[in-house]
Amino acid sequence: WVYDTPLGAYRFDAAEDGVFGSNGLMHHNVALYCRRNYGLQIKGRLHRVYHNTALGSGYNDIVLSRCYPSSCASPSYYNNQDSTLEMNAGGTISGKINTYDPIDFGASVRLNLNRAESGAHSVFEMYRDHYVGDFR
Repeated sequence: WVYDTPLGAYRFDAAEDGVFGSNGLMHHNVALYCRRNYGLQIKGRLHRVYHNTALGSGYNDIVLSRCYPSSCASPSYYNNQDSTLEMNAGGTISGKINTYDPIDFGASVRLNLNRAESGAHSVFEMYRDHYVGDFR
């Protein structure tokens, strides 16, 4: 668990030379209230991201980065087309860190709870009582 931090919680990073990490497994993590950043940020390739919850972030809660740098400004390196993002819950799950961008670039993305796509007012209202840690 990472709770109430000004920093990002969990991250697979990338290098400026286009060399990315690969084959990472990120699972069963919770990131709440990462006020000025993200809950999970995944850069690289062939990553598997399962059963995570990220809510209340300053930027998007779960970011499966489409490219590096995140703005996709030229020159850029594309990544995560072969990564898997399944069974996660996030206020916003996106392909970019600071704006909503649907993940439609080839990654396996399914069975996620994404408030940005569901139209719900808040992911928190889908849990029984998140104030006392009851996330059923």
